[in-house]
Amino acid sequence: MKILFLKAEETHDLRHSVLRPNQPRTAVVYSGDEIESSFHLGVKFENQVIAVSTYHLESSPLFPNTERAYRLRGMAVDPKFRRQKFAERMFLFAEAELQKRGCDLLWFHAREVAFPFYEKLNCLYASEMFDIEGIGPHKTMYKRIPAR
Repeated sequence: MKILFLKAEETHDLRHSVLRPNQPRTAVVYSGDEIESSFHLGVKFENQVIAVSTYHLESSPLFPNTERAYRLRGMAVDPKFRRQKFAERMFLFAEAELQKRGCDLLWFHAREVAFPFYEKLNCLYASEMFDIEGIGPHKTMYKRIPAR
């Protein structure tokens, strides 16, 4: 299993099928995907993308004292390949990449179903539960990225 840097459009099929199946395909094209500071990670199996995640250089009003925050978006794993640690390995790879980029904080909106996954990776909660229309309950979570 190898983590790869992907182009934004290589993440779209999995983002749509896993994260937003009942929404138009345009819903999986995120603002910031094509900005130079953004990056997209993935795992391929037999030339098929089976796991993806995206990272945007983006501050959050919940963390006013951060200098270089990144936001995780669109973490998805093909259901046939879940529970095989692809997401965990991708997250850890991203942490190392973010550290190289001088990131001090990673933040994201986590779906309720993913709370245990992110807790296991030492992520903390920054908000109460809120609902994203058409997707469901979330909390904002974060993880501090130590300097190199």
